[in-house]
Amino acid sequence: MKAPTHSRAAPDPLQPGLPSCRDGSHGLLHRRPADAPTVEVDVMVRLPRVQELSGLGRSTIYRLMAMQQFPNAVRLGPRAVGWRLSDIAAWNASRPCLQPGPATPAHRPIDTDTV
Repeated sequence: MKAPTHSRAAPDPLQPGLPSCRDGSHGLLHRRPADAPTVEVDVMVRLPRVQELSGLGRSTIYRLMAMQQFPNAVRLGPRAVGWRLSDIAAWNASRPCLQPGPATPAHRPIDTDTV
């Protein structure tokens, strides 16, 4: 059986690797004209993704929100909330980095030879 052939648009010389789109018939996103205004869209993320991005648990996130130390959630519906991805990214960027230092006995790496 012969495999179906698909027509492909010619590569766009302005954006190598992306197909050119002149008539929009293939359904790919169109390139924005250079003079078009830039509109930034903020992505909303739900709690599991916020936990993954922040490394915090549900209770800690809500406790920090109550203490004004974590971005507030945005109501998405009657029973749904989400967080702006940009707020979570800014919070992550504001977190201080740990300074390297000597390991304390409580935080010493586990010796796998004796376990």
